[in-house]
Amino acid sequence: MKRIQGKALSVIGGILLALTINIPALAQSSSASSAVTQIPEPNVEVRKFSQALCADISSANTMGRDIPETIRQSFADHLGIKTTDADYQQKVTAFWNAHHADMLCFGKYNDNCREQEHITKRMVNTGMTDQFFADFLLLDKNIQLETIEYIEDDINQPETFIEFLTKIIDDPAKQNRFSIDKLKRLRRKVELFIKYQHKNADAQEQSEQ
Repeated sequence: MKRIQGKALSVIGGILLALTINIPALAQSSSASSAVTQIPEPNVEVRKFSQALCADISSANTMGRDIPETIRQSFADHLGIKTTDADYQQKVTAFWNAHHADMLCFGKYNDNCREQEHITKRMVNTGMTDQFFADFLLLDKNIQLETIEYIEDDINQPETFIEFLTKIIDDPAKQNRFSIDKLKRLRRKVELFIKYQHKNADAQEQSEQ
């Protein structure tokens, strides 16, 4: 009996030790940051395209060119398709959803920007929310908007796009630097997109059971 009890205690001790070791990793997960606990390996080619895209958008903004059209053409050139293709948006969405984590901009464009930040955040920080979101990215409800970016300035802390927007909205020092009402509307729309996607995913999962 003592031998059995000893084995049981040993098993329980092992379980407790394993849980203790994994607590730091579990603690990194939050409701907004899902279950991601590791920084993914970068896709160099996608990051090169994203940086070129950021430069194209910046140039279009400076030169007064059509920004949404510049974005559409940049994706078309990279994917080897035409903006007039019937399945253009579907192919863009598929590419974005597969590589959204690597869609980054580099270089501090203005005082609002970080040295490195996700392109969705760069568009907010440079005042191009309408041109990028309303006129391009949010044309497809299946677009992935739950990108988790690890902020190098904050010891690689995970940050979602909604968390990023909320930080600006709640910061009194930024009330005069951003259109807060516009960002609130954008945040609400992103929340609705994510809710829609989760609902569809749940329905698909139930239909497959």
